[in-house]
Amino acid sequence: MNTITSLLSRINRLPKAEQLKVYNHVNGLLNEPSSGEHSIYKVRKDLHEGQPIVCPYCKSNHWILFGKYKDMQKYRCKKCGKVYTPLTGTSAHWIHNKKKWEVYLDCMIQGMTLHKCAQKAGICFKTSFDWRHKILRSLKDIGCSKLTGVIEADETFFLSSRKGMKVRGRKPRKRGGTSDYGTSKRLCVLTGIDRNKNLRLNITGIGNPTSEQIIKVMDPWVLKQKNKRKKSVLCTDGSNSYWALAKRKNLAYYKIPGYDLKWTKPKVYHLQHVNNTHSRLKEWIRIFHGVSDKYMKNYLTYFRIMEIMKKYNNQNQVYKEFALSKSYVFMPNHKFDKYFTQQLYSI
Repeated sequence: MNTITSLLSRINRLPKAEQLKVYNHVNGLLNEPSSGEHSIYKVRKDLHEGQPIVCPYCKSNHWILFGKYKDMQKYRCKKCGKVYTPLTGTSAHWIHNKKKWEVYLDCMIQGMTLHKCAQKAGICFKTSFDWRHKILRSLKDIGCSKLTGVIEADETFFLSSRKGMKVRGRKPRKRGGTSDYGTSKRLCVLTGIDRNKNLRLNITGIGNPTSEQIIKVMDPWVLKQKNKRKKSVLCTDGSNSYWALAKRKNLAYYKIPGYDLKWTKPKVYHLQHVNNTHSRLKEWIRIFHGVSDKYMKNYLTYFRIMEIMKKYNNQNQVYKEFALSKSYVFMPNHKFDKYFTQQLYSI
């Protein structure tokens, strides 16, 4: 008689009360959350302690308790009838192996490529892609403070890349090539930074930005100034496209030509911070071997978060908190490509 059969026969001889204790013990072992799942749930619970519980589907705060799953409380929304947990809608939603997800976060902190992340976390390339963009979507509103004081604004350009898309009307370009049209056919990234190191980046479109594009991108970044004596100061290069934004937001405006060195002598009005940011951005993004235009917004978020992370010692814990802070991230995989295509053509 083998061990399992012997054990079952002994359990059958126990009283009903003792059998119930054995059942509860075994059931608890089977439903016990893994170490990764438990730590993720604890981080999420600590982040939202004291805050009202809201349905991630319809934003209603009318709910009832609906049992538990692996020690995780489940809720049912009274308005839409959907069941959710504290992890629903986060970047860890629909991910079964939470331990691998934590390993993947560590890989992203180290700035690994998709293939290297997949290899280290033990997942396939497609899963690595999906996880990366779910995490980056959850980070897009982290550290988005308004720019105040002395604000430096400038644009930088990347070779337009439509890899992964069918492109008609032009010859294919190999990665690392050059553009024959200067900046007119390049992807423009607008950057704003103040002296408090608040950093904002976004795409304006293809070619040099117009006044309308600058206002559309930078309008949410800067508050309109009401104090005539203590205005924020906008410092830009020789482009005239920023004047409309300065007028709209009532900012003091200094246009600093690149050849005029007298502006850098007071060490107040200059573009050194934004130019240094552009240099670090281009050096950092090279490790990904060419980013498609439709994913550039997410990679700009990635770079901005990595800049914020520099001031923290416990980066792994902070990055996990950032990735679990929002509950609007979940999206079926078949909608990913459509979402990013709409992002690209909405600029």
